[in-house]
Amino acid sequence: MFAPHYTKKRNAAVGTARAITGCDLLVGNRRMPPSITKQLYTALVDCHLTNGCEVIPDTDPSLIQILEDVQIRFLCRMLNLSNNSVITPLFTESGIMPIRTRRASLALRYLKYLITLPPSHYAFSALWDNDNLRRAGSRTWTMPSPNSRATTACLTFRISTMTVLTLSSKPLSSPQNLNYNPISTPGQNSLYSEIA
Repeated sequence: MFAPHYTKKRNAAVGTARAITGCDLLVGNRRMPPSITKQLYTALVDCHLTNGCEVIPDTDPSLIQILEDVQIRFLCRMLNLSNNSVITPLFTESGIMPIRTRRASLALRYLKYLITLPPSHYAFSALWDNDNLRRAGSRTWTMPSPNSRATTACLTFRISTMTVLTLSSKPLSSPQNLNYNPISTPGQNSLYSEIA
């Protein structure tokens, strides 16, 4: 369902990455410092690789793999290594987070943001409706298809509060909002009871 989006963003990231690595021809072969290349990656490539990760959980391994390939090739080129090099040192030497982990982290931070919104906010209402659809057995963005293996967090609202809060760099300003029940009808207050 989301394959065209992943392909479009991969193509945009590849084009931008080639433009950045093509700057070597202007500066001189292998003379662009990795620190500058990392800044250009963060500003121009990463935005394509993380686009839509807040609302499209990565449930298809082949789709996230095409984004990982772009990131790994760029990091190899940035550090002047072969495409066949070991992957882990690419991330430890560059200080760049693996795209699979980054996308999961951004999705969980967005979920934390949605949970802490006031009940009058439209995004909060959409979250409630989404949870009600999930409980009714419908497929939603928080529940992967039954045949897929979720490669990152599948965000089924059974995430503990501590997991959501530890991914944030700042603590919640008012944690009592997590226990607030804005809807008094039976059965609709289960969102917070599952999270707590």
